[in-house]
Amino acid sequence: WNPEYRQIYKSAFEGASVQNTHVIDQTQNGYGSTFHFPDTSMLPTEAPALRQEAEANELEYTGFNHVGGPKPKRLDAQETKEELLNVLQEGFPSPPLQAAIFNALAELPGIAVIGDVTDGTGREGAAIVARVERGVQWQTIFDPESGEFLGSRGILVDAATSGGLAGIPAGTLIDERDFLGSGVVDSI
Repeated sequence: WNPEYRQIYKSAFEGASVQNTHVIDQTQNGYGSTFHFPDTSMLPTEAPALRQEAEANELEYTGFNHVGGPKPKRLDAQETKEELLNVLQEGFPSPPLQAAIFNALAELPGIAVIGDVTDGTGREGAAIVARVERGVQWQTIFDPESGEFLGSRGILVDAATSGGLAGIPAGTLIDERDFLGSGVVDSI
């Protein structure tokens, strides 16, 4: 982040740890992070252990918010699925952790996978239905061969319950985010 920005908005950077001269990470007991620098290195790479820690809302990672929030509470199957998808999408998981995430998801009831989908850039993949909320089906798209995260999208499934999308036909793509790449850089 721009050092001048840090000087102008000092209160926003209180408690931030400097990763190098340009990148910082700020967390507050692992929650409410202002700057995202995901660290998933402490997560188990065995599917049963990963799923159990997710269900217990005890996954140890920093850099993005837990689905279950900062207070210990047991997650239901839907919340557990969202927590695991959160790590898959935002945590830049290692190949062993990525495999554990997919295997842990397979252990959960009600997992829906849609094969033969295409993201906004034309890449073919499969989609896990993350949730259906207010008439929109949210999907996480990945390459089924490599497990690579490709993106996410929202598809209207019920305009009547969507709150503001009445008149738009079911099946309409209303939100799409394609993930093109990631890397470590020394400036924004």
